[in-house]
Amino acid sequence: MSLLASLPRIVEACRQEYERALREDVPATFHVSDRMGSPGENRLILGDNLDWLHRLVKSGEGLHKVSLIYVDPPFYSGSNYRAEVRISTEKQKIKGMKSNAYQDRWGGGMEGFLSMLTLRLMYMKELLTEDGGIIVHLDWRAVHYVKVIMDELFGQKRFVNEIIWNYKSGGVSTRSFAKKHDTLLYYAGGNRHYFHAKKEKSYNRAFKPYRFKGVKEYKDELGWYTMVNRKDVLDVDMVGRTSHERTGYATQKPERLLEILLESCTKPGDLCADFFAGSGTLAAAACRMGRSFMVCDSSPLAIAASRKRLTSMDAPYVYYISEKEKNSTSATVKAEVETRETISRQALCRVRLTKYERSCRNLPVSDAEKAALEKLQAADPLALVDYWCIDRNYDGVNFQTQQWFAREKADLRTEAEFLTGPARRAAIKVYDVFGGFGIMEIQV
Repeated sequence: MSLLASLPRIVEACRQEYERALREDVPATFHVSDRMGSPGENRLILGDNLDWLHRLVKSGEGLHKVSLIYVDPPFYSGSNYRAEVRISTEKQKIKGMKSNAYQDRWGGGMEGFLSMLTLRLMYMKELLTEDGGIIVHLDWRAVHYVKVIMDELFGQKRFVNEIIWNYKSGGVSTRSFAKKHDTLLYYAGGNRHYFHAKKEKSYNRAFKPYRFKGVKEYKDELGWYTMVNRKDVLDVDMVGRTSHERTGYATQKPERLLEILLESCTKPGDLCADFFAGSGTLAAAACRMGRSFMVCDSSPLAIAASRKRLTSMDAPYVYYISEKEKNSTSATVKAEVETRETISRQALCRVRLTKYERSCRNLPVSDAEKAALEKLQAADPLALVDYWCIDRNYDGVNFQTQQWFAREKADLRTEAEFLTGPARRAAIKVYDVFGGFGIMEIQV
């Protein structure tokens, strides 16, 4: 049977699975691991996006709440993507370590890939507001099949745009035209959708003035231009090797691309979601533009990149972790603690990190690199630390970040001083470069 003939069967099988799951399945358990500031609706989730989507729909807590869903799923590339892990201490620097980020290989071939995405799209549709929209980011491998499936799920009349992201980076071919664009499918969630047309420059032919009656023209260093509504081809550079926003995570998308989508398809205060979050580009762009965000990924490495990125922006959020991931990311933290009474009966604490130890057995690196990391931890007990946080008034359950210290190249601040809250209970939480963490309570 041809793949085209299989599409109705894929959609029907996913529909039956979706309806069965909503009738029978109990939503997966997710725990609040950390809070940063006053989060509002901002959420960062480590876990299977299908589990999280099921929870949102089954419980009703996410129904018709999201104004824009942007998803950048795997592309059916057949590749295993790796992320650059940067480990640099005063004693040693490891260059070029690569960790497995995610696999883009599918049992069942293209049918397996389409089934994975179709089921998730069914859940996503239920989250959209009446005037909301969804944008699915793909490339030449699968976009035409997904277009047909989205026509079925959302309706042909709700198709808004085929947006082309045009870029320069990447390899070239001597056997075909160089592939230098991705395709973004934009659909309305209901019979209407919010859209604010933004203007862009359109240069005149030969950069010379037209002098048409009633047409306002402008001039810059290139020449004469008019302002027109933004076109559906977006020329945005990829994230360069020296870019300030580069995280090292595989297939990272530029913030400018997401900014363009958000400024046209959402309003300030709207909730935006990405269920294949990667390095958190949507969350970073949404935060800067005054939108709320909900982003989810199953890769601890992806969430580590997202969390550090958001924390460095002082972005408020709640960090959830699934029950499945809870034990696989735990580590041991040790610190020296000195305390002193104050007039207010609070305790003045001085802490100094001394050790962060995590088993390297399950890390997504080669056996040789695992052995190297074990030796590195033995020589430098803080080598894997990416950043650490303090909760001055820890309640024993919910960690609230109030101070944080990130490693900058080889430098890591390991000491801090703070006043505890009235309960005289505090905690420190340490995150490593692979997304693991450990916590240590302080009671005085």
